Amino acid sequence: MQKLPAATQQVLKLASCIGSRFDSEVLAIIGEQSIEETANALVDAILRVTLGLEALKLFGVTFPYTNEEVQAAIAIDNVRLYQEAQQAQKTAERALERIATSFLEYPF
Repeated sequence: MQKLPAATQQVLKLASCIGSRFDSEVLAIIGEQSIEETANALVDAILRVTLGLEALKLFGVTFPYTNEEVQAAIAIDNVRLYQEAQQAQKTAERALERIATSFLEYPF
C-alpha cells in the first residue's frame, strides 16, 4: 500500500474505516474531496490491485485471507496511527506550554 500515491492511500484508509461496502459520495465527503478526486483514487487502487492479482494468478499464488480479515488489520493499523498522532499532539502541546512558561518567566 505504501507504493500507492498518497491520495489513494488516504482514500483506502478512510474506506477501510467505513466498512467493506461504502458509497463513494460519503467517502468523498469524509475525505473532504470532490467525488471525481475520490473516484480517481479508487480507480487507481482497483487497477493496481487487479493487475497485481492477475500477475500473481499466472504464478499460481492464492490468498487465504477474507476481506473482513484484511479490513480488521487495516482498522487496527488506523487505530494505532491515530493513537500515535494523539500522543504526538499531546507532546507538542506540553512542549509549547513549557516554551510559553519559560518565555513569560524570562526577565526583559
